[in-house]
Amino acid sequence: MKKLTILLFSLIIFSSCNNNTSNNDYIRINREDFKEVKLHGEIMNLDTIWNPLSIHLKDSLLFIINRSGDYFVQTFNLNNNNFLTYNVPSGLGPNESVQCNFIFVTDDYVMAAEPHFRLIRKYKYDDFVTTIGCLPIEEIQFDQTITSFIQNNNGNLITSLYSNNDTMLCEFDTKLTSNIKYAPYPNVLYPEFSLEHNWSNYLHSTISYNSHRDKIVIAYSINDMIDIYNSDLTLYKRIIGPMNLPHKGDIERDTYPCCASTSDYIMALYSGKPIEADEEYSNEIFVFDYEGNPIKIFNLDTQIFNFCIDENKKCIYAVTPEFSVVKFKYE
Repeated sequence: MKKLTILLFSLIIFSSCNNNTSNNDYIRINREDFKEVKLHGEIMNLDTIWNPLSIHLKDSLLFIINRSGDYFVQTFNLNNNNFLTYNVPSGLGPNESVQCNFIFVTDDYVMAAEPHFRLIRKYKYDDFVTTIGCLPIEEIQFDQTITSFIQNNNGNLITSLYSNNDTMLCEFDTKLTSNIKYAPYPNVLYPEFSLEHNWSNYLHSTISYNSHRDKIVIAYSINDMIDIYNSDLTLYKRIIGPMNLPHKGDIERDTYPCCASTSDYIMALYSGKPIEADEEYSNEIFVFDYEGNPIKIFNLDTQIFNFCIDENKKCIYAVTPEFSVVKFKYE
């Protein structure tokens, strides 16, 4: 289950185009660098939630991607906790999906990745949040598997390429007709460390985008590293720690299984548990600023495996192993 989640949900990573990074761009962190803050969670009384994989927030609407079911995406109104719609039907027929592992929501559209058919389906936002089983207005076909993606301030789509062994990420122009930039796997992760294994085995990750700063955040889920990139795919800062993995002979561990961005802060769920434990959850969220400085560790009173942030209301919405949605208030 752990391997499937990593492969289908959180394989999107990239580095600067020339991968030339000075040691001054590396920031090593330890737990002692953070201020620890305890947060109490409140279970939300939402209508029936199926079997969530991840959650996403847009204004007051919560989008839940499910692992399976008749439909992959449920939408809820957080103002009254009411269920609104379910969309992206499962199946092999027209407009149906075998998988849906990632969505990206804008003011005008909801875009859903379908890795099995190597495409992204595009829906009108208003239809998606008001109509059950609405139809996509466009299908964007790719020649390789798309696992996750973002859209930057220029309107360009930045996508992961699961089936390409050399290229982690590709940027497409606004018409989505031509790829304008590639990002390869980095040659090394740490200046003084080298592995005999293929780097791609250690570079599973999740992506978050800050439109205010035009920064892209990559949280790696097997080695404990977070990269902050400029929108031109040049590396701005690299955070390493707190365990400085991987080490030769060390067992593989979950580190940062998911992340989210606000205007001022990066938040990343941290685990540190061995992958063999098959525990996809944790109760610690590490908080950094965009210079890579450690700020806080939120110690949650509930285990979670995915989360999103309402920056205006200063709330964290998270999914628990029991498939409940929990709200945490933070300062």
